Amino acid sequence: MHKIKSLYLISILYFNNVIAMDQSIAIQEIEQDAYILSMPNELIVTILANVVKEYMKDWQDIFNFDKENFKKAIENIRLTCQAFNNCFSDEYLIEIIKILKQERFKYLFNSTKAQFKSDDSNLSLEELDTKLINILKQCKISEEDKKEVIRLLLLGANIDVQDKDGNTALIIAAKKPNSDIIRILIASGANVNAQNKDANTALMEAIHEYWNPFYYDYYKDIVKLLIANGADVNLKNNKGQTALMWASYKGLIEIFNALIVAGADIYVQDNDKITPLIWAASGQGKKRPIFELFISRGLNVNAKTNNGNTTLMFASRNDDLDSVKFLIESGAEVNAKNNEGRTALMFASAHTFDKYKKNMVKFLIESGAEVNTKDNKGRNALMLASGACYEGYEIDTVKFLIKLGEEFHIKDNKGKSALMLACRRKNQKIVEYLVAKGVDVNVQDNKGRTALMFASYCIHSFIPNYTYWEQKNITSFLIKSGAVVNTKDNEGKNAFIYAKERGHSCLARILLDSGSEGVLPDDNKNQILLKSGISVALVGATFFIINKTKNKNFKQETDKVKNKNLILKNKIFDNVK
Repeated sequence: MHKIKSLYLISILYFNNVIAMDQSIAIQEIEQDAYILSMPNELIVTILANVVKEYMKDWQDIFNFDKENFKKAIENIRLTCQAFNNCFSDEYLIEIIKILKQERFKYLFNSTKAQFKSDDSNLSLEELDTKLINILKQCKISEEDKKEVIRLLLLGANIDVQDKDGNTALIIAAKKPNSDIIRILIASGANVNAQNKDANTALMEAIHEYWNPFYYDYYKDIVKLLIANGADVNLKNNKGQTALMWASYKGLIEIFNALIVAGADIYVQDNDKITPLIWAASGQGKKRPIFELFISRGLNVNAKTNNGNTTLMFASRNDDLDSVKFLIESGAEVNAKNNEGRTALMFASAHTFDKYKKNMVKFLIESGAEVNTKDNKGRNALMLASGACYEGYEIDTVKFLIKLGEEFHIKDNKGKSALMLACRRKNQKIVEYLVAKGVDVNVQDNKGRTALMFASYCIHSFIPNYTYWEQKNITSFLIKSGAVVNTKDNEGKNAFIYAKERGHSCLARILLDSGSEGVLPDDNKNQILLKSGISVALVGATFFIINKTKNKNFKQETDKVKNKNLILKNKIFDNVK
């Protein structure tokens, strides 16, 4: 049973015609309420439509319309819409919104003079638009929010209003796992092909958000709704990317197929000359069905991006062994190089983040990959693997490459060795393994730096507690393995100075206790030699102050330190030689 105020039923001139269409409709008036029993949906919509049409009747010259009657008409429409909002479900309201979007009637809602009353406050059209955008930007859209969206649209909110980033209501809604709100907006006349400042469409944004397995079904419905309602699957954003590229990258097979059926161009390239085939290879997930379709339609398996990267390189990096096998079987060149001189084997070796990567490396080598090829920096696959691993991951790839005869004594163009790269990436297991294989721990690069120096200053700030501990172990291990603590680089720095420059007091203490000289240069080239008994934390504070203001007089700086910390003063000058 649907309840409508009798005020609105009586105002419908066509109401008698509606009743004549279906004699089974029973009308019962009780005071000011009317009850419509057993009314079919299409008749309810007809009544709603005729309310609006009646207001629009004889408004041929809207600009000459009496001002007072104009305001009265708007208020009547507002009250009518408000009554409908209390009486009918969303599906009926969607139909009335379509009628409100008719060209002659649109003037009323787009007029800057029009003001609509909402609860106890007056909202301008601009305020209605803002409220619509803000509701859709919420993390979760509730049932009440959906009703509020409909009410705002009925009151005149612009369905295609954009936020500061150019996102329309539909684009914003496409990022939320709520297909109902998409239906409402599309039925209300939203432009499904509107683009934001990045030229992304609602379709692209929905695919981009398609990552959480808990919301797969929602985003799948949203994508299909958009396609079914005219979304252009071949529109490009500012980077030349299409919806098919994004779906290929994420490995969304079902969405990928839907886009293909809708006419998505598989031969398109983005601004970097990357095809959907390469996009598929560069993303995570298993992509063989996508590769099979692309290659069966003639896409070049050896096509390159502007950087010279190929499909095989990306697939090798992403642990998709099944796809790599298919690509090689389809003619992919195993030893092709990109602009940096890197091959698919190097891509696989440089991303050895799990123990299964060894299988990828092994297969590539078995398929003809050259083991000792160097890139433009002079690094081979072993060096890339040593410089890519983090402590906690398996080093099977490194062991496998060395077992195959990969050279581990060589240096790159800057004189860096595999050991230095491993120290820089704080991989204790690889450091220990390389030392056990006989690498020289005291070899220096072109700047005179040793592995110990790399271990002393390379600590990643985003995981300091973890890496600090591992780097401490590496530093101690290198010293025990014969690393000379007082070796100096081309600038006269030793490992201690590197540690102190980065504020690594723990490593500095290890170096001092191992016989290192702590050198703190001043402007006059004088040196303060610090014994191992000094508090390293306090020394670090002193060095920080002096280093930051090294262009000033040394005495002035030490005086500042004295005034700030008397304890520090005593410890420094008690140990000056």
